[in-house]
Amino acid sequence: MRVLIVPMAAMAEIGDLPQIKEVYTNIIEKMNENNIQIWDDIYPCEFFFMNMDLK
Repeated sequence: MRVLIVPMAAMAEIGDLPQIKEVYTNIIEKMNENNIQIWDDIYPCEFFFMNMDLK
């Protein structure tokens, strides 16, 4: 058995939202190409801001 050790990721900040949305847009395009149509241009991208812990 192999164990994958993943370093702790930094928490996103409000300025990261455009890049995060771009990554998810690309993921959604690939999912759609493979007939996995569970996300769209609204979800999950438009909900990232609501999920951020703004301190």
